[in-house]
Amino acid sequence: MSKLEVKGISNNGYAAYQETQKTSNNSNKEEEKKSDKIEISNAARVLQSNPKDLTEIQRKISEGFYNNDKVIEKTVDAILKEFKVK
Repeated sequence: MSKLEVKGISNNGYAAYQETQKTSNNSNKEEEKKSDKIEISNAARVLQSNPKDLTEIQRKISEGFYNNDKVIEKTVDAILKEFKVK
């Protein structure tokens, strides 16, 4: 029969666990401090200040105004001009 030898109980594993928990708790606190933020463009502010324009745009969308070939062509031309492609 073999002998079982007991060398004592070590606290090292528990100490390492506690360190891990401290690090984890600190990173959680740092994450809690972070917050999201939004920025509203000037164009959105203008639309918000004049809901009449927004209502007009919504009406045109529902009527299919922006699906017109001439409107699409003008929009594409404006985009190309903005990016200096033409």
